[in-house]
Amino acid sequence: MLVPGSGAMINIRSISADDGMKWRPLSCTASRAAVEGMTKQLAIARADRNVPATTIAANHFVTRMARSFLGNQELLAWVASRTPIRRFEGGPGLIRFLAADASSYVTVQAVHIDGGLTAARGTYQSTPTQHQRGTV
Repeated sequence: MLVPGSGAMINIRSISADDGMKWRPLSCTASRAAVEGMTKQLAIARADRNVPATTIAANHFVTRMARSFLGNQELLAWVASRTPIRRFEGGPGLIRFLAADASSYVTVQAVHIDGGLTAARGTYQSTPTQHQRGTV
């Protein structure tokens, strides 16, 4: 990407950087928030080369790490119960858009792909069990 205009930086972080939760370790929230700060700095540092940098703030994004709990129907039901859109989805379409020339003016943004969860904080329909929280 050192050749001007030759790419886009797309970082993915969890929406868990947006707030704290009683059972979440400090390191989890802090490291996810750091991704957004890093993206902002990279966007400014590479702006002269026309290389945009954005962050995708995901609810539960389909990744190698997430696959370990995707088979847990109880957890998926809990995620859906607290997500206004009531479903779980990844974001390949958003990644393709941010990587395309059509979005080359979009930079220094954190795009939430969370089914409305961030806007609905505090309106959980059910409380996670210890198993769902990963504390068992």
